[in-house]
Amino acid sequence: MPQIVASLHETRSDAALRRDIRLSGGRPGRFYEFEGDLLPLPDARMDFAALGLVFSAMTEGADLHLAGPVSARLLDNLQEFQFHWQDLGKGRLTAIRITAEEEVTTPAPPPRRGDAAVLAFSGGVDATATLIRQQEERAGRWNRKVIGAVMAHGFDIPLAEEARFVRAAALARATLDHFGVPMTVARTDYRAGTSDWVVMHAAGL
Repeated sequence: MPQIVASLHETRSDAALRRDIRLSGGRPGRFYEFEGDLLPLPDARMDFAALGLVFSAMTEGADLHLAGPVSARLLDNLQEFQFHWQDLGKGRLTAIRITAEEEVTTPAPPPRRGDAAVLAFSGGVDATATLIRQQEERAGRWNRKVIGAVMAHGFDIPLAEEARFVRAAALARATLDHFGVPMTVARTDYRAGTSDWVVMHAAGL
């Protein structure tokens, strides 16, 4: 079985972060750019890359090796994840072997009621309803303190449609400003590397 090797390259400033995933064999890589007051914390782990590449590797039928540290628990869960999607994929998806240069076994602390959280925010009805429910503490044990919101460019709105995204982001920012929640913009070409967006969008999130 062929193998895809993925490496991570990161550049950071005070208000911007770019993460590039480079792939072996001349395959096009992926990029993730973040701009705003709230940026992802420094983290050498490649967990996000494993999630972002699993469907592409399954579609190609190629093993995936991540040239960096990955959470061992995530690798365990991705094994079960693949078996499920292989059955649903009707021959289009093949379960593969995912390995990492280092497996991190230190568990992440479990979430606690009232912990800080970041909201994926499109500006639509569902996202706005979630924001209001959290702000008014009507989510019960799922209540979290929303400290920021992320709006993705390259998912519902293609990267090429810059003007459309600027308009949508302005409306989203107005809603978030009303609640005092800062917004971060994330740009990625993840969707361009998917063969079935309906299936693969959740892993991209």
